[in-house]
Amino acid sequence: MKISRRAALVGGGLLVAGPAYAAPLPRFEGGPPLTEWTAGTNKMKLVRAFTFYDAAGKRWRAPAGHMIDGASIPRVLWTLVGDPFGGPYRDASIIHDYYCDVEVRPWRATHRVFYDAMIHSGVSRGEAAQKYWAVYNFGPRWAERPGLFENLTSIFSPPPPPPPPPPPPLSDEEMLQLTVRAGQVLGEASPETVEGLAPDDVR
Repeated sequence: MKISRRAALVGGGLLVAGPAYAAPLPRFEGGPPLTEWTAGTNKMKLVRAFTFYDAAGKRWRAPAGHMIDGASIPRVLWTLVGDPFGGPYRDASIIHDYYCDVEVRPWRATHRVFYDAMIHSGVSRGEAAQKYWAVYNFGPRWAERPGLFENLTSIFSPPPPPPPPPPPPLSDEEMLQLTVRAGQVLGEASPETVEGLAPDDVR
């Protein structure tokens, strides 16, 4: 008997091969996040890995055991945007916090995935734009680390440029005021518009 390529006899049963299922993007995996407070600290430990796949399919994975303290979002802004341990942007903040800690991907991409993950979590575009503006302008920045290919070819290439300097130090009050004004100016602006709005533009 000739068996077609789309069927196989397995354990006495007929297994029919079908098209591969592709999970939709973007998406979270490993949720809802499972965390526990660490005694005597203001940090939470991620009990199991938590992952976000962006629209391009890139995996952003926060591993189990990582300590989360929300420091990737300036603490003074928590009174305005909410603390990162709860609310609709908690899932996005876990991914953002981890990659700001380890600095293995460009700071721009790390802040952008915060915006994308917020939108996927159901945060309104206006709220996401304001939060994104805050971390893009007042969150951490770091020099890019070359990957394996860049390391092998770096002898023939100029070194990558350093990250742009962060804005001059601001008082807590001024940082809050600028973030409020930015939210009013941006509305439901695109992330590209958010990136183009400098603090001096809303003074």
